[in-house]
Amino acid sequence: WLFVVVIGWSLSVWVRLVVLAWRRPVYDWDGLYYHLPALQGWVHAGRVAWLDNVPDIPYANGYPGGMEVLALALHQLTGTSAFVDGSNLLLWPLGALGLTVIAGRLGARGVWRWLPAALGAGVPALIVQSCTCYTDVGFAAAVTAALAATLLFVFATDIRLRVRTVVLGATLGLMLATKGTGVPFAAILGAIAVGVCAWRERWRPVAAGVGVA
Repeated sequence: WLFVVVIGWSLSVWVRLVVLAWRRPVYDWDGLYYHLPALQGWVHAGRVAWLDNVPDIPYANGYPGGMEVLALALHQLTGTSAFVDGSNLLLWPLGALGLTVIAGRLGARGVWRWLPAALGAGVPALIVQSCTCYTDVGFAAAVTAALAATLLFVFATDIRLRVRTVVLGATLGLMLATKGTGVPFAAILGAIAVGVCAWRERWRPVAAGVGVA
């Protein structure tokens, strides 16, 4: 019952943050400074586009823009800008799943695998920044998912290599799209995955590495 309470509490935190993100206007510095100007320009253009009218706003153009793309998709689907602060919350479940996979690979069994993800909902920095246009929470979730995918790629030999390749490539791509500091993480995790595959399966890492890329 303790686990049910912990998991239920963490889920309620996520739901309350979704409601808060929907109801509260944007207030964070980075969001007002360069995340929202980029999103506004894309909405006016009707697509992701290079913006010529924001020369004095750094970071509004160029890489990375994955979180802004999520915000644009939400805006286009809902027809409202009320949820522009909700992109981080979309990646919460992915981060929680990543923590669960990692815990399982480290030996946790049953409901114990879900405990790290449930307790993660109580991290103060996670709560404070989840309802903002800051990309750090989404980036943390993407890194966690990429690490979990790397573990699956290396150890889950019962899953087809083709499937593991797609999952690892997708999570690394999401991580790279979320924040520029994902580059060294992607290089390290990619090297580990392909290196172990090369050591264990010899000829297959070439195809797998191309597939991941």
